[in-house]
Amino acid sequence: MRDSHLFPARARTMSWELVEKALPSLIGSITDSFLGVFLGFLVNRWKQKQDDNRLRQEYVNGFRGEIRQGLGLLRNRKLQLVPSDLWMSAVNSGDLRLFCSDQKNDLRMAYFSISNYNYEAKRARDRGEQYRAEADDERKRQQLMSAWAAASEHAQQMGEGLTRTLENLLAKERFKGIDSRR
Repeated sequence: MRDSHLFPARARTMSWELVEKALPSLIGSITDSFLGVFLGFLVNRWKQKQDDNRLRQEYVNGFRGEIRQGLGLLRNRKLQLVPSDLWMSAVNSGDLRLFCSDQKNDLRMAYFSISNYNYEAKRARDRGEQYRAEADDERKRQQLMSAWAAASEHAQQMGEGLTRTLENLLAKERFKGIDSRR
């Protein structure tokens, strides 16, 4: 109050009048800004959900194609490696978050079986290459031939189990199309 001589009562009253007049427009501006930001977040979230649904559908179509390709290779019974590139891509990119836990588990088990089969098929192929490389030692060739035959038979058996696993996966309703659930 000691500075009252500097600010007369009329000036103090006018400043409150100005605040009272400006307050509604200030509150309106803040409210408009908040609503604008909130709507921006809602639109962004909706757009992200649309993009996630599109990407999930692309992955399902890709998995189905990759699995069909693998089934074709397995039915040839030539111990060819089954592709698993799309699975590795989904794992490394973090895009598995797009799938529900049941879908992830089904895919994980199928691709784990593919990985095991590919390992055994590589082992059988390596035994065959060792056999072909040993041209001069007949005893060693016989051992390698036996190892090659055993590894090939084991890989073929794994291939038969993998074929059933992949056929069952393709038959599951959740991989025929994508619903909006995660």
